[in-house]
Amino acid sequence: MWQRRMGDFTGALTSLDDALDAAPEDISIRVMQALVLVDAGRTDLAIRELRIAQRIEPGNEMVESALSGLMTQAAAPEN
Repeated sequence: MWQRRMGDFTGALTSLDDALDAAPEDISIRVMQALVLVDAGRTDLAIRELRIAQRIEPGNEMVESALSGLMTQAAAPEN
């Protein structure tokens, strides 16, 4: 998350990918990855990560809330 804070989205995503290699079922890693992807302007990929997390752990409130917010944001017309 330090890399995210410093604006190094590529480094943050690489670190999170490494974490997912070690713990692919850990949805908190996928949620963190989605946050970095949103910061990097890749809402489409963030939604994909959250949908994977949703399949791993259906009904998880953190995932459902984040996914709902991103879907609303993605559907909003751009100004």
